[in-house]
Amino acid sequence: MHDLSNVRNDRVLVTCDETDDPARHHANVRVFRNQNTGGYLPRRLTTFVDTLHFAPSCHSRLLQAADLVSYISFRHHTDVLYNRSGKAADGAFKLWMIVADKQSRFYRWIP
Repeated sequence: MHDLSNVRNDRVLVTCDETDDPARHHANVRVFRNQNTGGYLPRRLTTFVDTLHFAPSCHSRLLQAADLVSYISFRHHTDVLYNRSGKAADGAFKLWMIVADKQSRFYRWIP
């Protein structure tokens, strides 16, 4: 999100599905904004407007839709990676063809 918003000169407001430990995620974002993300390609998250906002997905069609697109993307890419076939893979591919152009970027890190 950060890299894409940088290219577009946009800002990011993040709303997430509820989690068991929101305080840990809030603390991480503070570090990522003030210092950097660490890891292989460290960067400061300068495009985040605010902290993370958590909401129950059962009350948010937007979060449900994001979960669905994320799952379909994951399923499509792992089906291709593992050369899966059959009715389930065919169904996942058909769903992927509906939403593929909505995904701005897919990245899979391979250590």
